[in-house]
Amino acid sequence: MAISLHHHRRRLAPQRGMALLEVLVGAVVLMVGMIGVLSLFGYAVATMTSSDEQMIARQKAREAMECIVGARNSASYSWADINNAPTGKFVSGASTMTQPGADGLINTGDDGGVETITLPNGKTRTLSDFTRQITIAPAILGGLPSSTLRTVTVTITYPNGRSGTSTYQLIGYISSWN
Repeated sequence: MAISLHHHRRRLAPQRGMALLEVLVGAVVLMVGMIGVLSLFGYAVATMTSSDEQMIARQKAREAMECIVGARNSASYSWADINNAPTGKFVSGASTMTQPGADGLINTGDDGGVETITLPNGKTRTLSDFTRQITIAPAILGGLPSSTLRTVTVTITYPNGRSGTSTYQLIGYISSWN
């Protein structure tokens, strides 16, 4: 038996690493994904900020409506007073959100300085970039204006971080009867 001392040369497969081009393509794909995620975070922050502003606008519209109903229920004001100026107490047109004046009503001629609120996080927010408009008009019944029912429209314009400004509108009715 002959022993062969024959050495077989093994061919080693060449080791393959990642080519520079593959690394660059992978980095570009990763960057596109990261930019998408970061822009989503930016959008989420803007949405949360605008939702705070929208919540304030809704609350201020409700307060205005309650103020008008309170004035109607008060013995201090007549049905004729529950109207826009010049015949009624409430100013016509949009105006800055101000504190109620001596009459205790908002959006009247004697209002005070710009309104501020305290947010749940404890910070104070001045509402100088908000406007409020109260429009009071006779309700139309059967094609004719009613003398005992009025439409009240409260429009709040507020800053919206994404698109400049937005509006919130609350429409209700008020009758001459308590």
